[in-house]
Amino acid sequence: QMPHMLFPVYPTRFQYLNFANNILTNDLFKQPIQLPHLKTLILKGNKLETLSLVGFFASNTSLKHLDLSQNLLQHENDENCFWPETLITMNLSSNRFADSVFRCLPRSIQILDLNNNQIQTV
Repeated sequence: QMPHMLFPVYPTRFQYLNFANNILTNDLFKQPIQLPHLKTLILKGNKLETLSLVGFFASNTSLKHLDLSQNLLQHENDENCFWPETLITMNLSSNRFADSVFRCLPRSIQILDLNNNQIQTV
């Protein structure tokens, strides 16, 4: 039940981070990060709310796999989203997404799970 995480301010060589089943919030993404080698990030089962913040956070990584399932995530139409071009797998299941989520997906995505959301039109 970790409520907060501080990332190092200097570049790290982490490639895989798993912070599943904690109580992390959007505050996690308010500080700049230096994770240029990060390929897999698992934030399943937290209290994250804003997809565009996660995208901005991830844009300074080499992410290939991102698991954001079982959060409180939404996307508002006016929010800009930026993702690394390396991202190919996203699990966004069990969140609060509506149809607008499709405006905030990376172009490079190959595998996408949007199961158990509030999407009505694809």
